[in-house]
Amino acid sequence: MTDLNSPPPGPADAELLLVMQPGRDRELLAEWLASQVNYTARTVSPGDPLPSTYDLCLVDPRGLERNRSALAERVDDADPLFLPHLLVASDDAVERQLDPDDPVDDVLTMPIDQTILRRRLQNFLRARQSSLRLAEREEQYQLLVELTPETLLIVRDGVVVYANAAAVDTFCADEQSSLYGPVTNLAARGDSGTLERLLGTINRDGQLDGFRELTMLSATGEEILTEVAGVTVTFEGEPATQLLVRNVTERRQREQRLSLFGKAIETARQGITIADARQDDEPLIYANDAFERMTGYPTGETLGRNCRFLQGPETDEETVAEIRQAIDNQRPVVVELLNYRKDGTPFWNRLEIVPVRDETGAVTHWLGLQRDVTQRREREERLAVLDRVLRHNIRNRMNVIRSRAELLREEHDEDDSVETIIQAADDLTDISEQVRQFQNLISVRDHELEPHDLVPVLETAVADLRDRNPDATVRLDCPDEAVAGIHATLPAALGQMLEFAAERDRLPGADAPDLTVRVAVEGESVVVELLDYAGTIPDEDLNAIGRGSETPLQHSRGLELWLIRWAVLTSDGSFSVEECPPGADRDTADEETVGCLRMRFRRAGE
Repeated sequence: MTDLNSPPPGPADAELLLVMQPGRDRELLAEWLASQVNYTARTVSPGDPLPSTYDLCLVDPRGLERNRSALAERVDDADPLFLPHLLVASDDAVERQLDPDDPVDDVLTMPIDQTILRRRLQNFLRARQSSLRLAEREEQYQLLVELTPETLLIVRDGVVVYANAAAVDTFCADEQSSLYGPVTNLAARGDSGTLERLLGTINRDGQLDGFRELTMLSATGEEILTEVAGVTVTFEGEPATQLLVRNVTERRQREQRLSLFGKAIETARQGITIADARQDDEPLIYANDAFERMTGYPTGETLGRNCRFLQGPETDEETVAEIRQAIDNQRPVVVELLNYRKDGTPFWNRLEIVPVRDETGAVTHWLGLQRDVTQRREREERLAVLDRVLRHNIRNRMNVIRSRAELLREEHDEDDSVETIIQAADDLTDISEQVRQFQNLISVRDHELEPHDLVPVLETAVADLRDRNPDATVRLDCPDEAVAGIHATLPAALGQMLEFAAERDRLPGADAPDLTVRVAVEGESVVVELLDYAGTIPDEDLNAIGRGSETPLQHSRGLELWLIRWAVLTSDGSFSVEECPPGADRDTADEETVGCLRMRFRRAGE
């Protein structure tokens, strides 16, 4: 980590916990944290007991492994408060191995620049402080809430002697007099003692200092979450206790939803903004921390401005016009446009704008969702260059090689080397075409699906395969119809998959291709399975496509299976590599299993 001349102001009294292996990394991190204003750093070795309270935890992989349960308990105990945990790792592989249930909110890959580390710690501590402030405000609200009598009960010696008309509605009673009797009959099981203690406090102090939560029962036996307050009164000339009961079931549920919504917005990694549509030029009235991190603009320089301040010299005017037209027409819009951060660096922003309407249908606000898609756009540009090279440069040069080889074949018609050159040229040309199709699949933006009957598609593909490979055994087991919603690229990908599975030349000495294609309609799904009995699909390809990733040592030998995988996923389907029983089409032992490519699509109607 690099040195800083002066530490930044941090959240007041922030207490940080380091659950890390003893060593230089922990010592450096603890020393750096100790130098920061208002940061208290406490170190704990993996496996040691954890303190009961802290504001942020930095944990290394060993500490996470040894303390996973204890850290998860701290998160559960803190709920609904936000308690951040950051994993300190030496490489990115650790993040990919994390379980969704692990108590980790972010991963810090070491070494890391102190400026970046400081900013990320501050962001999480600010989110922690926002959570604490929210909880404090909710508590203050409960103490200061105005005593408004919605339901009135008069109790004397533990017996209800009066109930107003609102009480009939609250407790779903037939009439007021039906509520008369022991007041504990209105309390839910387990809360009768609480109600009695509240009555004792009121009789002793003359009143309660605020509303108290109590679960009560309606006349139909349903539980009602209430808030109860009370004072001593004189009723019909004798001392009694007046209880004010409010049904807060719906309000509690609404507050929980709003609290969850607020925390989700504050801690979201996606930029979120709200603009006021009722003011001139739709100024921003809210921006979350992720928007600040993405753009570099602090909240003070964001609020009160139209979000167009992110535009710059290379921002596409047609895209801006599309946004303006959508706003003028009060409809949602999704675009990708080039924006600029505060320091002037450009980034591609996937912007989604959604109108928020009031009960009359009028647009009062605009919700903006921003995501930095710069890396994806750069990948698309690189793929476009690759596509151009493969489609033009390689193809043109292969045509030259093939034509020269054909001239040589006329002069040396018995030379197998010439045939090898021609075959290699044809293979490279085919690969360039496959890569082009692959690039079209992974960069496709038109994601519309159309209903298509897969039965004739596969019948045609199987017939073509049998014509090209007469020694191959290919079975097709399918119903009369299997209509699914698919992308336009799927039929071609299915044909290439079958051709790849029957390509015997890849495995010298292998048996003749022996394949079964099974199609089934299962509820709302259409399932397509390819069973390879002869093993003409290499294990390396099956393993790579099953994992969904490749490594330098474990990779497929071609692109055909990747093409079908991407075509299935683009069709909103699922793709898996499994071991399956062979089925009734072969006379085999029951325990025998074969490799199976399984694709599942959403069923559709023509």
